[in-house]
Amino acid sequence: MSAFKVEPILRSLHAKFGPMVTLRVGTRTAIFIADRTLAHEALIQSSAVYADRQPAGATIRVISSNQHNITSSSYGPTWRLLRRNLTAEILHPSRVKSYTHARNWVLQIIQNRFESQAKAGRPICAMEHFQHAMFCLLVLMCFGDKLDEDQIKRIKEVQRQMIVNFNEYVLSMLDTLLDLEIRNEKRKLKEEEMVSLCSEFLDAGTDTTSTALQWIMANLVKYPQTQEKLFMEIKGVVQDSEESIKEEELQR
Repeated sequence: MSAFKVEPILRSLHAKFGPMVTLRVGTRTAIFIADRTLAHEALIQSSAVYADRQPAGATIRVISSNQHNITSSSYGPTWRLLRRNLTAEILHPSRVKSYTHARNWVLQIIQNRFESQAKAGRPICAMEHFQHAMFCLLVLMCFGDKLDEDQIKRIKEVQRQMIVNFNEYVLSMLDTLLDLEIRNEKRKLKEEEMVSLCSEFLDAGTDTTSTALQWIMANLVKYPQTQEKLFMEIKGVVQDSEESIKEEELQR
């Protein structure tokens, strides 16, 4: 069953039984939480209780290199090492700031694709363009490579190969994995484990961010007063001669 079919079922179950529902999904038990307060309590306040993972099935063991990525690894030294590497080396505010040029490049990709379809008189599918742009950004962050549209199509078909070297230095996630050492096992990461971690990074960031952007766009269209308020806020910090908002202006 696809996620699109599961979502309406979960909505009806939450309406009937409350914000927390436990279901058997195949051979596994899954807990679905639809309340942000409960989600915060489970994932943040009681994270040690819920952070562990069940032993994976055969398919997941292959995809995750025997549960050696963040989303499938058992709670312990390996999980903490992988998570700390991601948050400290890639998602730390100072590191995120260093990707400004990459985000500007991706913003231009979205703008060009929107303008191209608008000029052709075709309806714009925002989600498709958001997914494409996020994948471009995450590939650059993961491998240090900048890919054009044709290469993005190819990379999806051949397990996300690295194709074109980017001419500016970028500390990629792959760079941080090469020297990472699993202390309790006294070894470095195997190649297949690095592949699993890179795949996880790409998968985790694409649809989540794209969905958030689509939700934002939909609400701006649905609520004109919100759109007008946002426009006035933008006008308050952006000069008339500027065509786009600079990242430093977002903090004003």
